Amino acid sequence: MPDKQKRVSLPSLLKIVAGVVLFVLSLWGIHWAQLIEALTTVNVAWLLVALISMAFSLFVKAYRWKVLLRNYGVEFSMLRVCEAFFIGLIVNLLTPARGGDIARIGILGMHQPKATVPIVATVAIEKFLDLLTLVLIALMVAAYLPPEGELWLREWLLPISGTALVGLLMIVAFGPKLWKRIGPNLEKSTRPWVLRGVGWINNFVESSLWLRDTSHLFPVLGITLVVWFSMWLNNDILFRSLALKMPLSAGWLVLVLGYVRMLLALPTSSVGPFYFFAQLSVTTFGVGDESALAFAILLHAIVTLTPIVVGGGLLLISDDARNLMNSVWKSNAAKTD
Repeated sequence: MPDKQKRVSLPSLLKIVAGVVLFVLSLWGIHWAQLIEALTTVNVAWLLVALISMAFSLFVKAYRWKVLLRNYGVEFSMLRVCEAFFIGLIVNLLTPARGGDIARIGILGMHQPKATVPIVATVAIEKFLDLLTLVLIALMVAAYLPPEGELWLREWLLPISGTALVGLLMIVAFGPKLWKRIGPNLEKSTRPWVLRGVGWINNFVESSLWLRDTSHLFPVLGITLVVWFSMWLNNDILFRSLALKMPLSAGWLVLVLGYVRMLLALPTSSVGPFYFFAQLSVTTFGVGDESALAFAILLHAIVTLTPIVVGGGLLLISDDARNLMNSVWKSNAAKTD
C-alpha cells in the first residue's frame, strides 16, 4: 500500500502563505542597485560592534535566567545556564514550533529533575517581565505604530499584560495562605499522582516567596531593563553602520514590531515576516525602502548568526547539549520522512 501523505494543517498553511506574502511585500518596488550599494557601503567596524552588542545582550538574558534560578534555590554554573539558553535559541531557529524554551528546560532538568517545576517557573517569569516591559515601550512609541499595531496594543497587549500582572500579584499576596488551607486536604489522598502534584506545588510555593522580597526582586527588574536597553542599543548601532540618522524611538519601534511578528508563531529565521516588520519600523521615520531593507537584512543576519555561532561553540564543549541537539535533528528528520 502506498504511504499515506501527510496533510498540511490549515494554520500551518496560513502561516506559510503569510510568510510568502510578507516576503513579497518587503521586496516590492525595491531598486536593486540602490540596495546593493547600501549593503556594500556598510561600515564594517560598526557592524562588528553590533555583533558584539548582540552577543552581550544574549549573555545578559542568560545571566538574568541564572539569577531567577538562584532565587528559586536552583543552582547551576553560568556555563551550564548559557549552554541551555543558547541551545534553546538554536532550537527556535531550526524548528517551526519554537520549542526552545522546552529544550532549555529539558537540559537543566536532566541534571536536577526535582527542580523542573521551579525551572519552568523561571521561564514563565522571564516571559512575564518581558511582556510588561514591552507594554511600557509600546506605550512610549504608540504614536508611531501603524493602525494594526495600535489595535494590537489596545485590544490584546494591554488586557493580557494587565490580567497577568493582577494574577501574579494575587498569587504572591494570597497564594501561600490559600495553599495552606488546600494543601493539607490534598495530602490525605492515596493517589500517587495527586501526592506528586502536591509536592510540586509545595516546592513551588515555598521557593516563590522570594517575589515578596525587594532585595531579590529589584535586581531582576534592573537586569530586565538592561536586557531591553541592550536590545535597543543593537538597533541603534546597526543604524549607525548604515549611516542612518534615526531618532531614539526608532530602535524601540523595531523591538515592538518584532514582537508583533512573533505573534505569527513563526521561527525567528522566517525571512518574510522579519523583513517586513523590520522595514516598517524604519520606513515609518521616512527612510527609503532600499535602506530599510538593508537594515532588515543585516538585523536578520545578526539575530540569526549570533546565537548559532555562540551556541555552536558551546556545543563543542557540552556533551548534554550535543545529545539534545541530536535528538532534535532526529525528531525533525522523522517528521519529514
